[in-house]
Amino acid sequence: RLNGSWHNGEIKYYQIGNPFTWWSSTVGTIMFPLTLLILIANSKRNAKNVDKSSSLTSTADLMNSSDGLFSDEKIGSPIFSARSSSNSAISRDVNICNRGYLNSTELCELYWNQGKLLWFGWFLHYMPFFLMGRVTYMHHYLPAQYFSYLLLAFELEFFSTHFIPLLLGSNSPSVSSGPSKATKKISKFVPILVFSLYLALSITGFLIFMPFTFGYIRDSKTLKYRQWLSTWNIYDSYHKM
Repeated sequence: RLNGSWHNGEIKYYQIGNPFTWWSSTVGTIMFPLTLLILIANSKRNAKNVDKSSSLTSTADLMNSSDGLFSDEKIGSPIFSARSSSNSAISRDVNICNRGYLNSTELCELYWNQGKLLWFGWFLHYMPFFLMGRVTYMHHYLPAQYFSYLLLAFELEFFSTHFIPLLLGSNSPSVSSGPSKATKKISKFVPILVFSLYLALSITGFLIFMPFTFGYIRDSKTLKYRQWLSTWNIYDSYHKM
């Protein structure tokens, strides 16, 4: 949306966001539910594989157990349950540290627990104006945009820190031994590379479209290369080349 007179010598303003950050944040909001569905499906599939392999030895383990079927462990003693849950949490943390990455179930839980607030925050701020039967402007969507930026930052961190090490670790000769030293070095380098590239794109977009924010005084013909889409009316029909 343009504001003011766009004749030569007049200060020109154009309400437009940074295309790099706005488009990427839009992709991030679409990716969140899709990625969550993929992680859930992968977690369910791996859980079924684990159940099939463990069911072969469950009967033998039960028969060889010295506690029998009627021990506190089997009947669910409150003391044992509290101790068991505490021990299971500790052993889970130890296993994660030994592995060096999260398995599919842990990855799914982390993605949902840390991203749900940001995605629903974007959804609840965006949908009312999307459904509104009147003209809407940029400021109507800014609250939702803040949530989408935060969600995008989370997704960049998630994929570069957790998802890539999981893929590299699963291809190692022994998954139980954890990722190799080379994998650990790569997993530390990837987040730095991803955020550096995104920061460079964000700064580039800011520099290109900065004149619209601070006011552009020169001839609007010089703005032609900033019209990336045909739907943008960067310069009016009187100045078209």
